[in-house]
Amino acid sequence: PTMAAVVLDLGRLYTKYGFAGESAPRGAIRSNMWQLFERQVPASQSEFVQALNPILSQVFLKELQINPRERAVLVCEHILLLNTFKQALAYVLFETFRVPQVSFVPEPSLAIFASDVGSESPTVIADGMVLSC
Repeated sequence: PTMAAVVLDLGRLYTKYGFAGESAPRGAIRSNMWQLFERQVPASQSEFVQALNPILSQVFLKELQINPRERAVLVCEHILLLNTFKQALAYVLFETFRVPQVSFVPEPSLAIFASDVGSESPTVIADGMVLSC
């Protein structure tokens, strides 16, 4: 049997985590990455890598108690996610934790899948933008 993918929602203040197929996140931990996002000069990839390592270590090893090498990872991609952050996250997941697969899924799409409303044309309002599928 295939193991469920880990779902990560990395926010500026909190990181939510859980497994695909569950109705709600398993938990949340403080990320405290807001300082890296709200500076005048954008953070570098290495600064994001340095911030992400302990967060992901806590999620995988302490909170979920899993071997990340055995699980695919689904990342909730926020609409305005910095490319530098995305590259740093992919680097940490592949190089440090050796996950087999990473998928970045736009946040509005995940909201539609999670709602299971059964509508043929759901609408999501995110950060003032209206997105229809």
